[in-house]
Amino acid sequence: MSDPNQTHIVNNFRQIQNILDRIATEAGTEGVFLVDESGFLIAEAGDISIDRIALSALLAASFGATEEVARLLGENGFAELIHQGDKRHLFICKAGQRHIVISIFGGNTNLGLVKLYVERAVVHLSAILDYQPPELARLTKSSETIQDVLVEETEDEIEIVTLEEESDDSESDAVWEDDEWHFENCYIRTFENGILQSNQQFDSTTIEEVDVTPIDFIKSAKKPMSMNFFELRDYINRLKKVGEKYNRELVELNLKISFPFANLIILLFCVPLVSASSRSRGRGIIFAIGLLVCFLYLSALRICQSLGYNGVLSPMFAAWFPNIVFASIGIFFVIKAEV
Repeated sequence: MSDPNQTHIVNNFRQIQNILDRIATEAGTEGVFLVDESGFLIAEAGDISIDRIALSALLAASFGATEEVARLLGENGFAELIHQGDKRHLFICKAGQRHIVISIFGGNTNLGLVKLYVERAVVHLSAILDYQPPELARLTKSSETIQDVLVEETEDEIEIVTLEEESDDSESDAVWEDDEWHFENCYIRTFENGILQSNQQFDSTTIEEVDVTPIDFIKSAKKPMSMNFFELRDYINRLKKVGEKYNRELVELNLKISFPFANLIILLFCVPLVSASSRSRGRGIIFAIGLLVCFLYLSALRICQSLGYNGVLSPMFAAWFPNIVFASIGIFFVIKAEV
C-alpha cells in the first residue's frame, strides 16, 4: 500500500521546488536542500559544487543526534541548528514532523535574513509535508464505511482474492456492522498459478479472513517516540493488518529497549577516563574526550536508525549495533585501564 503522504509530496513537487528557489534567490544562499529524517534528498535549489547526497545523509544524522541530546535534557527536540565556519555557514531548520531544510550560505550573507526566509518557507512546506488525506480524516470521525475496496489475500503465492469495482457505475464498499465487514457489490476472483479459477459476484457478503476493524485504519496522532513499548507494539500490529509500512515504527520499538543501555555504555568509558584524570592534570582534555565519545555514540545511533528506516538494516540490528560496538570498546578500555 502506497503512502498517501509521499504521493502528495510527489504531486506537489513543483510547489516545493518553487519554495526552495525563492529561499535561494531572496535570502542569497548558495544552496538549499529539503531532506527527510533518513537522509534522503527530496529537492534542492541553488548552485553549489558539493556532494549533495553525502551532505544530506550526514546532516540528517547530525540533526537526529541533537534530538537524542534534547531527549536526554527533557526537551521534545531542537527546531533549529546552526554551524558557523570560516567561509561557509549552515542553517538547519525542521520542516514538518519528518523533514529538515538545510541552507548553505557564505560570510557575506546575513544569518538573520536566512532564518527569516527559511522560517517563512517552512510554514508552507509543513502544510505539504504533513498532509493527511481526507480518507484518514473521515475515519478519525468513527466512519465505518470504506469505499472502492481492494483486498488481496496471498497464501504461498498461490491464491489471490480481490474485491474491486466492475464498472464505473458500481462501487465496491465495505460497511462495518455487527463486528464484521459486509462487502457490497463485490467480485471475488480466485487465481492459482496466475490462472483465473473462479469469478463470483456478490451483492453482499462477508469474508472471515479480513480481521481488521475501523480503528486499524486510523493513524495514531502520537509519534512512535512518544508511545510506550506496549502502545507502539499494538500500533505496529495494526499497521501490519492494513498493509502499511512499519519499518520506522519497528526500529523505534527496538530502540525503546536498546537506548536505555546508553547510560551503561557511557559509564564504561567514564571508568578509565576518571582513573586517568585522577593521575594527570589534563582534566579538560579528558572531559572533551568524554563529550566526543557521547557525540560519536549518538551519531552512530542515528545513522543506524536512518538506515533502519530505509530498510538497509534490519530494525533489530539498527537499534543494537551501536550498543554492541561501543560497549565492546568500553569494556576493552576498562580492562586496559590502570587501577
